[in-house]
Amino acid sequence: MFPKLFRPTISFLVAFNNHRPISFQTTAVKVKNGSSIRNGTGSFFDAHVFPGGYLDPSDTSVKWEMIYGLQDKNQESNSLEGQKLHSLAHKICAIRETFEESGLLISKPIPTWSEEESKFWREKIHSNVQNFFLMCKNYDTNPAVHDLYFFSNWVTPVTEKKRYDTIFYLTALPDVIHETKNDESALERIVHNHIGVDTKETIQLDWFTPGEAIEAYQKDQIHLFPPQWYILNELTSYKKLQDLLLSTCTNSRKVIPMIPEFVRDKETNKLFGALPGDMEHSTTTSEDKATKPNLRHRFYFELEKKKIKNISLEKKL
Repeated sequence: MFPKLFRPTISFLVAFNNHRPISFQTTAVKVKNGSSIRNGTGSFFDAHVFPGGYLDPSDTSVKWEMIYGLQDKNQESNSLEGQKLHSLAHKICAIRETFEESGLLISKPIPTWSEEESKFWREKIHSNVQNFFLMCKNYDTNPAVHDLYFFSNWVTPVTEKKRYDTIFYLTALPDVIHETKNDESALERIVHNHIGVDTKETIQLDWFTPGEAIEAYQKDQIHLFPPQWYILNELTSYKKLQDLLLSTCTNSRKVIPMIPEFVRDKETNKLFGALPGDMEHSTTTSEDKATKPNLRHRFYFELEKKKIKNISLEKKL
């Protein structure tokens, strides 16, 4: 049973090598439609987010356990609500939601099918998520759960009425042949998929380098929430895709739940989001506050029509 305080959700970062001289990868983000249960009157009013969604009971089906065994269900540490970060159900959810929303199926072997077949199954899964298992069985393919790596964990602030414990996974697609100038076509050719929006939850699908996404946000061309902004900003520090994968796969990155706590600056009277490690965050010990008074791990922002805008990060740990 999931605690009532949190609703477990999964988000999926998809990267591939674009062979550009400066940047090493692109990351898939999308726009949530106002008709989506997570938008409009929900959570995501026309924002660019990573593919993902709510964990469904079908993701925990014993049918998946019989295919993979229990090795993935007993890995790594727990997230805040007590669920295993690397559980099989979380990875199934990430792959299922990404296929449903974008048409991109991370599976092995990748099925060769027509555009009509892909669209047919996306609609069937949208109406009943249990059809995801049926689709995989029909095409003799399995979600590539071993290609997903835990990347980040964000928890909704305590001030919000609806709280979510969101786990972010990362995967890298096969290398894109750089002879073509059309990255999306090359990607589609490699994964044998018909990638595009579903018009139900997604109304736009873009491939950005992390730097391009941050720049588009700064120019007010796209809207990002703090978790997505923070993750994309973090990705800009990796110059090569293999460096990112090595860091993620070997767990050299320390991942802790990111629970923002909103604090009002005593000098400017403006709100900022304190993150773990900041001297104003509740998890910072009294000893650290006394000996390291300049600890900073916070994001500044402005509120405009209920949207968080102009995010910037101060990090001195």
